[in-house]
Amino acid sequence: MPENQEAEKIIFLPNLKHGGSEAYYSKSRDYIAMPVRESFENIDFYYSTVYHEIVHWTGHPSRLQRKFGKRFGDQDYAFEQMRHPGYINSWLRILKQDKRAIFTAAAKAQTSVDFVLDKSGLASDEEECFSKAA
Repeated sequence: MPENQEAEKIIFLPNLKHGGSEAYYSKSRDYIAMPVRESFENIDFYYSTVYHEIVHWTGHPSRLQRKFGKRFGDQDYAFEQMRHPGYINSWLRILKQDKRAIFTAAAKAQTSVDFVLDKSGLASDEEECFSKAA
């Protein structure tokens, strides 16, 4: 299976452990657990899953220090899981209370992406790409 060099730079940032059947980020132990690559239907599903977990990893106190939720359904948990369809009811509750919550979540997501690109050395590649396009 061909690998994308830029994608691989990103997945080397966290402590990543392959094995088992679940993907998750352990805040207390500061590592990401991932099933082996071959268990995914294709490499894009693997990268999508590991990147989702890497966004959680960026919230650790030693990095971007985001609040993590304590349980399924609470506001901080929903913010961490904003891309997952299973959290739609939590998001609807949050949006009823705060119409701007989606903008806060988007800003936090962008901060995570910027952090990952910077730490992986890909931020300069992105800036170069934008300057060529302009």
